[in-house]
Amino acid sequence: MTDLKKQKFTLFFSNVESYTSTSKEGGLISQYNLNGIHELLGFITADATIGDVVYLGVVFDEVFVSCDILAIIVPIKAMLESLVEVHELVDDIKVHFFECTSYEDAYKTALSMQEEKELCYDKK
Repeated sequence: MTDLKKQKFTLFFSNVESYTSTSKEGGLISQYNLNGIHELLGFITADATIGDVVYLGVVFDEVFVSCDILAIIVPIKAMLESLVEVHELVDDIKVHFFECTSYEDAYKTALSMQEEKELCYDKK
């Protein structure tokens, strides 16, 4: 069984400052290689903007959107903990954490991340 304290994570991170300083098509996204769940969550909470932003978190194609950072971090942590109990995780888990200026922008970003999936759009 994998230990989340030793798990490798790749974090794709964009704060609201880099989001608004670049084009609306996509802000500057930084990539960080982190070791362990505590380093991952510590980085996110230390570097996140507190205030009028909407957070978008994505892990294993599960999307979380909220203006409350805990509403993103807590379910991601719980999902990772439950998965590690069931089976081995991959060598490197990719986590996306973006700050957006509105729910509209957060959902547009989430939609663009899922476009290759069959369920992305209505089949009408």
